[in-house]
Amino acid sequence: MVMQVPSFDNAIGSFLNHLSIERGLSKNTIQAYRRDLTKFSQFVAPTTIGEVDAQAISQFEIELKRLGLSTSSISRVDSTLRTFFKHAQTEYGVANPTTEIEPSRVVRRLPKALSFESILLMIKAAYRESAPITLRDQSMIELLYSSGARVSELIGINLND
Repeated sequence: MVMQVPSFDNAIGSFLNHLSIERGLSKNTIQAYRRDLTKFSQFVAPTTIGEVDAQAISQFEIELKRLGLSTSSISRVDSTLRTFFKHAQTEYGVANPTTEIEPSRVVRRLPKALSFESILLMIKAAYRESAPITLRDQSMIELLYSSGARVSELIGINLND
């Protein structure tokens, strides 16, 4: 049975729904995927999803370098395209052109940690004698420091969590 290959817009919509519903990714992550895929589809237009080849992807990466994107940003776009075309291959039977491209290597640096003294100063700065939310604010700072959580993860915590 031959699957009908959708337009780029429909394939992108299907992919983003998959990321949201099945994989439960955050809104910010999905928006980043949307931006990357929209730029790519505009770059290769009027090519259809089934006609994209490794050379088109390489040319897109060269264009991103020319526009001054950092290596880590280009690596993120590369990851987006790999995930998208893997999904398109599964869903629509199109060839995955990203399998022919060597992934770029990004040097990962460890984040700079705040000193214990800096954290204590932040906790003290959150203290307001007559404010009922002082304890909450101080607890949030302590939780961020001790757990390594992201701010978006912290603000998403519910009482039941």
